[in-house]
Amino acid sequence: MPDIGVLLVEDERLLDRVVSDALRMLGLSCEVARSETEAIECLQRRRYNLMILDLRLQGGSGVKVLEQARRLYGDLPVILVTAYAFTEEVQ
Repeated sequence: MPDIGVLLVEDERLLDRVVSDALRMLGLSCEVARSETEAIECLQRRRYNLMILDLRLQGGSGVKVLEQARRLYGDLPVILVTAYAFTEEVQ
């Protein structure tokens, strides 16, 4: 299996642990960023094959992370997640 790099952007520690462990069990390499700033630094440092992104981050914005990812890598597949009801931000 080729090395597939996943960036998981999630500020809830339990959830990031569950998801990153599941990805690693599937044989995927996974890096976790827990803030907007950390996620943007990761994106500037390397290209990933997939980003799993929480839209609402404490002290930051998943939307800003998504905007930066699109500027750097327009074709990066992104899975957006949120625990909040459908809002204008999600739309």
